Amino acid sequence: MAITATIKKWGNSRSLRIPKSVADQMGLELGSRVTLTPGRKGLFIQKKRQRRVYKLSSLLRRCTTANPHRQQITGSVGREIL
Repeated sequence: MAITATIKKWGNSRSLRIPKSVADQMGLELGSRVTLTPGRKGLFIQKKRQRRVYKLSSLLRRCTTANPHRQQITGSVGREIL
């Protein structure tokens, strides 16, 4: 289904308002990042993937007795000093 939109001025740039129905369908929320790729047939807008940022504390909270680490130091192996 094609939807018509109008390019507007926003400061020195141009803006395009994305209708809510299209944004919902694409999974776009306020603050979502997109990439714009110009092409012969028009402008291609693609949602940019968010990089996952992991914190050690949140990862360690997920470690339980049900899912322990497979590798662990159980005693002396060589001349390592622990």
